Amino acid sequence: MPTPTPEQIRNLRKAASLTQAQAGALLHTSWRTWQDWERGERSMHPAFWELATIKLKRRLASRDK
Repeated sequence: MPTPTPEQIRNLRKAASLTQAQAGALLHTSWRTWQDWERGERSMHPAFWELATIKLKRRLASRDK
């Protein structure tokens, strides 16, 4: 799985209507780390990306019920 772009990270978070702090907490990391990923100052490891997509898509699915 490739490393996501900052735009992909931001778009996934916004689609789930989460703040950076909420998204970071969901992955057991800080808002600052999430912010760095969205700014492109730090690369998100593909394992974190996979976990983020699973958790945030699950959140979207439960919200739409």
